[in-house]
Amino acid sequence: MASCTCGIPANISTAVVLTCEHIVCPSCHINWCSGGSCEQCLSTGIQESLDGNKDRQVSRLEHADLSPYCSRLFGQRPGLEVAEPVDKKRKADDVDEGNRADTLEGEKSPDQSRKRPRAQDYTEPESVHGKRKEEKILLSRIRQLKTELDEVRSKAEYKENAYKDRLVTLKQYVEAKKPSCFLVNRLLHVRQLFDVAKKAKDSNVEAMRRIKKQEDVIKAQGYDHEQMKAKLRTAENVVDLLRLEVQRKVQAVRNAEQKGAEFEDWGRETKAHYRELVRQMESDLRSPTKPAASNLPTLQRAVPGMDSIYSDIVATPKKKSRASLPAPRTPLHLLLQNRSNFVPGSFIKGSNVFELASLIITFAHTSTSMSSEVLPVPVDAAKLLAKLAQDLAVPDEINALQSSCHFEGDMPILPIPHKSQAISAALLGLLGIASARLIQQRNGSATAPRTSINTNQATILFYSIALGKLGDSSFGTPKFVEHLPSTNEEHPSFMRNVATNVFKCKDGRYFHMHGSLRPSVALKALDLDPDLPVNSEEEAQDVVAAACARYTAEELRQIYESSGLVGDIVLEADEYDASEQGKIINSLPLARFVSMGDSIPAAIGLAPLKAHDSKPLEGVRVLEFSRVIAGPVAGRLLAELGATVVKVIDKNLPDIGLLQVDYNLDKRTVFIDARSPDGKAQLEHLLETADVFLQGYRPGAMEHLDLSHERLASIGARRGKPFVIIDESCYGGRIENAPSSMRPGYQQIADSTTGIAWQTGRACGKDSPIVPPLPISDYCTGLLCATMAVLGLVRRQTHTDTVFAPVALAAVDLWIRKQEQYPAEWVLKTYQAGPQFDYTWGFLKMLNAILHDQQTNHPEYFQPSFFAKTPSKFVDPGATAEQEGPIYTHLAPLVKIDGVASGFKLTVPLGHFRPGWDEADADLLENRLKTA
Repeated sequence: MASCTCGIPANISTAVVLTCEHIVCPSCHINWCSGGSCEQCLSTGIQESLDGNKDRQVSRLEHADLSPYCSRLFGQRPGLEVAEPVDKKRKADDVDEGNRADTLEGEKSPDQSRKRPRAQDYTEPESVHGKRKEEKILLSRIRQLKTELDEVRSKAEYKENAYKDRLVTLKQYVEAKKPSCFLVNRLLHVRQLFDVAKKAKDSNVEAMRRIKKQEDVIKAQGYDHEQMKAKLRTAENVVDLLRLEVQRKVQAVRNAEQKGAEFEDWGRETKAHYRELVRQMESDLRSPTKPAASNLPTLQRAVPGMDSIYSDIVATPKKKSRASLPAPRTPLHLLLQNRSNFVPGSFIKGSNVFELASLIITFAHTSTSMSSEVLPVPVDAAKLLAKLAQDLAVPDEINALQSSCHFEGDMPILPIPHKSQAISAALLGLLGIASARLIQQRNGSATAPRTSINTNQATILFYSIALGKLGDSSFGTPKFVEHLPSTNEEHPSFMRNVATNVFKCKDGRYFHMHGSLRPSVALKALDLDPDLPVNSEEEAQDVVAAACARYTAEELRQIYESSGLVGDIVLEADEYDASEQGKIINSLPLARFVSMGDSIPAAIGLAPLKAHDSKPLEGVRVLEFSRVIAGPVAGRLLAELGATVVKVIDKNLPDIGLLQVDYNLDKRTVFIDARSPDGKAQLEHLLETADVFLQGYRPGAMEHLDLSHERLASIGARRGKPFVIIDESCYGGRIENAPSSMRPGYQQIADSTTGIAWQTGRACGKDSPIVPPLPISDYCTGLLCATMAVLGLVRRQTHTDTVFAPVALAAVDLWIRKQEQYPAEWVLKTYQAGPQFDYTWGFLKMLNAILHDQQTNHPEYFQPSFFAKTPSKFVDPGATAEQEGPIYTHLAPLVKIDGVASGFKLTVPLGHFRPGWDEADADLLENRLKTA
């Protein structure tokens, strides 16, 4: 082993021995022997090396004392007097140790007989000692300054080191997993972020310098803090006054809009009856003096509101001056006052008759063609109810009840072009009048009860899940989730959370992938690891976006379709309409009944209701096979109207656990394995007495369980009671026979393929699609399913065959798209005033953002009267099923029918009850299975 002539071993870990005078420190690059001033070597490396060197050949010295001995004595000043050894325990054989240090390894000393003095025998002179003491003080100060410098450097370079660590982690992951090339791109991306962070750090330093300079200038100019606070208070007072003025103006605008709505209603009725009015006036013209008083009731019935005009025009022979005309009571008053050649109160002449008729026609026309105006939601809801009834070809006796449906509410608030708020209210209105007709049929009444819908409450139906509370725990909070039993969902991760979103493809088009209930499978189809270690959803979204950017939109569609996964291209409206799928769906009605042929000898209607306030579906039994949103919403609405709903699910199937609290209101939830012998027997028992079969699984799933439409029809014929089958799907199902009919899908996919997303994006000022921020088509489809079920029950009162109604998310979206839309200027203004979401936002992020915005700015949509409280069985972990859970706060019943009770009794987890229509029926079924 080579060693220095001073006796220091050459195996010191922090030094490299070149020659005796050139032992270089690898940290500070200072010659150790000759320099003797390396703080790091003196403070750490040498002392540690000496402590670890059990075979050392020199005495154990303090590290601060080692440098002078080495550099000054043996490196520069050999021959000085040597004192007695410091280490008293050393023996006489220390001389041999000195002899061994006389030469370098592999090299003989010129004078081998000459012995060098040893370091431990040297006594330091007083002058040297003083100099060394001063040197120690300086070294101590250097250490202190270095520590402070390290602190400053660590703070300044914290972000830089974090990105370095991230680079190392990703590099290790690349080496371990050998992933696809997108991870290499990810590494480069992280490196770019690292560079950006460095630039940002430099910019922040510069910005802080400028701010400090500005502060110095302000202080030099004599900044008066109290004076500035006074100015601020004055400005705030001015702002408050302006805010009050704005509120008054907004209220004035709302009042004007409400008056406009009244004008619109009156104009619509006027247009429908103007012919009768003109005929009556022409008859009056033939009278020698004035119209007969007996004709007044006819006019009053012909056009509501015309009685006051009639009295002004013909009932008073004395002429009135324009100044004495009473305040306008109807829109027609305003029109008449603005006509210079018409004097109210005068006898009607021929020219006046035809002029009046012309005015009525003109007003009615202008009132009903305001497609570019934003009207109150109730006005649009009444229009859309009529359109909906026409497109669904509802019976005349239900059509006649439209006038008994009352809508109330405010102006629209959702930043989207489609009149979704009015459409949901119209669907609820049709559900209400169909239920009223069923009450009339069951009770044999001459008239049906009136129905009322609050359009504000119908709007927050879209948010209803997020508004629920279990006790004091809000939706989605950890305490809320604690009460929910497992529903076999995959554990969440950043990667799984972004598996449902819109991504841009290599060809510039957009593709909506959907993780469904198994997001891991959707990610693996793109060669992505669901457990990839990422730090945020934004980072995960970048990873998935990079993967999608490797494919064209058509390539992704083929990958997902061939794998049976959910996902499709985001199409423009005209693209969808020109496609084979679009042509077929466009050629079909929104929904319809298809007869299965098997019939019974005579119609068997529902039994009369037991009480005057009984719900319309009391005694109706609904068997529900559905998951996620649309199907369960339909079942919840039918339960709201009084039906006994048994929700069947296999306990091994996944579902979204957060949804079960709201969607299981008043349902009897049971676990049944439909493939097992016992499960088949349980289903057969339930089918024997069911009235409605509601299913929302992917097309073909029910056939695999031997629950096809044909088999249900045969069961209905055998038992003497037909079924009403509601078949909910995304693309249309088997009956539509379209290219994508049998594919699985969800609301976002329907929004993407039918053109809804592109229309929303463009109306919001974007050159990219935006899926609507709320599950609008999901809830509208659920409403339509429930409506078709009630219409089917009304039909079954007089028909003898089993029918099924195919209801598709895509068809609902198409119908929404075809209705009048809001002006683009209004949509853009509303969008810019709220959270400006885009296609990169996930569903939950958009939902939470827009909900917070609407609760803040539109409290009229979240009135306490819109909510109700219901007991639950969502007990704390470890509690028994018999215990009561926290009270569930939820959206109150939406359809209000005069004289009919409303409300829910209980909400329970999935599989809470035994199979059966009630507990007595469950006992009967269990006994049958035991004896079978």
